[in-house]
Order: sequence, then structure tokens, then C-alpha cells
Amino acid sequence: MRELQTNIEQLKTKLRDADDQLDNSLIQEQQLAELHKKEKEQYEVLAQQIAAGIIGYIRQAALGGALVPFAQRVQNAMQSIYSLQSWTPVQRK
Repeated sequence: MRELQTNIEQLKTKLRDADDQLDNSLIQEQQLAELHKKEKEQYEVLAQQIAAGIIGYIRQAALGGALVPFAQRVQNAMQSIYSLQSWTPVQRK
């Protein structure tokens, strides 16, 4: 009887250990999934930057002049639109 009880206690201990290992594995799997997601996002940003650089190079070669940054192109376009007619302050926003 005592031997049976000892075996049961050993089994309980092994089951607790196995449960702890599974919990640790699950946590590690979740951490790996989060890390993979972050790495994928960084890769996508890098790919977009590379594509933008290639497109910029092609535009520069096609237009034959220096590239104008996007913000400057928007500002130039808005100045051109503002010069077409008189705009109220509300319309200029």
C-alpha cells in the first residue's frame, strides 16, 4: 500500500513537471510568434524603402533632374492651386 502511494506521489510530481514544461513551451512559442511578427514588419518596411529608392532612381533618370522630396512636391502643388484664385481661410485648410 505504501509503495502504491509512493508511486502515486512520483506520478503527480512527474505530471506537475510535464505541465510546467508545457507552460514554458507555450510561452516560448508565443514569444517566437511575436518576434516573427516584428521581424516581418521590419522586413516589409525595409522592402518598401528599397522599392521607394529604386522608383526614385528611375524617376530621376527619366526626368533628368534632382528628385524633390514628397513634402516639397505637395507644398509646390498647393502653392500652384492657391495661385489659381482667391481662397478663403476655411478653404485653405
